[in-house]
Amino acid sequence: MPKVSVIAPVYNSESYLREFIDSVLNQSFKDFELILVDDGCTDGGGKTIDEYAARDARVVAIHQKNGGQSAARNAGLDVASGELAYIADSDDILAPSLLETVVPRFDEGYELVTFGVKTIPNEEFLDLQHREAPREEREFILNSDEERYAFLTGPFRLRAICWEPWNRVFRRDVVERWRVRFPTNRVTCPEDMFFNYCYIAHISKILSIPDVLHSYRRRVGSVSKKRGETLMIRSSHVLVEELRRHYESSEDCRYLFDRFPNFYYLLHKAPSDACDVISGKTR
Repeated sequence: MPKVSVIAPVYNSESYLREFIDSVLNQSFKDFELILVDDGCTDGGGKTIDEYAARDARVVAIHQKNGGQSAARNAGLDVASGELAYIADSDDILAPSLLETVVPRFDEGYELVTFGVKTIPNEEFLDLQHREAPREEREFILNSDEERYAFLTGPFRLRAICWEPWNRVFRRDVVERWRVRFPTNRVTCPEDMFFNYCYIAHISKILSIPDVLHSYRRRVGSVSKKRGETLMIRSSHVLVEELRRHYESSEDCRYLFDRFPNFYYLLHKAPSDACDVISGKTR
């Protein structure tokens, strides 16, 4: 059993795919599997992942009809065997020391470890050449229902550790025990936020480190870009409804479920309004 399952959906990213795969295979930490899910590629990406799988036993190639990014991520989670799970995008680049830096922190009892990300400079998005990383190492200890609720409606809601999956590593036993998955209805958005709201509801120790270990490529035509051009009002309503169902069905989330109206309110308010609610102020 590998220590880490690295999972990546692959859909028409052939121009960047080899660079991504090589950045995973060249990790200084070697005890991992790389699960590449061909989500109906039409650009030769399926053949590329088969090529890598044929020559490196750590690479697992999965082929399926196009079902969307969430369905592809879930397909990877369904076959993963590692103790930890890291979900990346197939056009990004991992720092060679990513796994070596992050994995040992789980031996300290952390159940989620997040790290810094930088955007890859390109001509399409010159205004997005930035780094997003905490200034210093910080831990969040959530030993009670009240502390989890305060974190989810406060620091997490305001992006203290963001919610994208590619700047964090998860414990796979938590994912499997509570059947945490990405929504596949193609309406719930952001699906990354949904996944994290579900996952964090079941854990107690989070670590955020300032190391910049992942390079993110934002492209014209990407899922995030398309959604950024549209108001996702309906999607946010679907998100909170799906989240309510998860909390209702999870025996350790009764406290969160009983206070779910606050989640609904906060997820539909601007950050400044959310701060007022959290601090006890009203408008």
